[in-house]
Amino acid sequence: MQWWGDFEFESGEQRRWQIGPLNLWISRVDNEWRVVNSWSSDPLDPALVVAESFAEDEEPAPSLERRRYLFAEEGRLRILPRVADRPMVTRPEMPVILPAGQRATLYLATPLWVELSLLSSSGAALVFAEIPTWKASSTWYGENTLEGNLYYATRTRARLSLPETPGPGPRVITCMQVANNHGEPLRIERIALPLPQMSVFRDENSALWTEAATVDYEPTGNSPVQLQQKPQQALGATTLVSGSREDKSSNIIVRALSAALRGLMP
Repeated sequence: MQWWGDFEFESGEQRRWQIGPLNLWISRVDNEWRVVNSWSSDPLDPALVVAESFAEDEEPAPSLERRRYLFAEEGRLRILPRVADRPMVTRPEMPVILPAGQRATLYLATPLWVELSLLSSSGAALVFAEIPTWKASSTWYGENTLEGNLYYATRTRARLSLPETPGPGPRVITCMQVANNHGEPLRIERIALPLPQMSVFRDENSALWTEAATVDYEPTGNSPVQLQQKPQQALGATTLVSGSREDKSSNIIVRALSAALRGLMP
């Protein structure tokens, strides 16, 4: 059961979503939309609740912030999964070491953002809110304190095989193939993903994926980076759910992934 899509709300109707650690309450009163959200303490919370009606005595706690969005016309609610609005540095729970001349495929999961928009009578989608499924911390990432960018930071299990029957959860998975063309072991302690240049795809199980990425590590530090057009072929047929936030031709892709590998050697 997927949690995104287009939803009809009658005036006065209230519905609740839980997308992993994110709890989301949405209600409509005429041309006004009211949104409340909170997060659980577990970033790996697997819970999934989709468009469940709730009564007044089940409303969110009074201490939570209520936000009101006012429109000139009525319309349907569209909910979409989006990649993060900044690149993300993800650290494996345990360092991964790739011996000389070896190649490995890593599966990296990162939190999604939930985009809310109103579908107007003209067919335009008017985006009015974006909420992360998990509040990732921020970190400075770059060559030094003067050259770099503010990224999100998270941890990953860095799986070496396809997750078993993944479903439509709160995270998106990136398949990254890393080749060590150096004569020494490559120690992978962190990986920077240029998420704003990536899209979200759905597979036949409604699991969510980005485009696959390939990195060939060279000792010179000029590591060729290639972002594919789609997720890996092993998934079978996939469907585009939401496009990238930024131009995919940007050299941020090369800078983000190459910079990640330049600092990985012990």
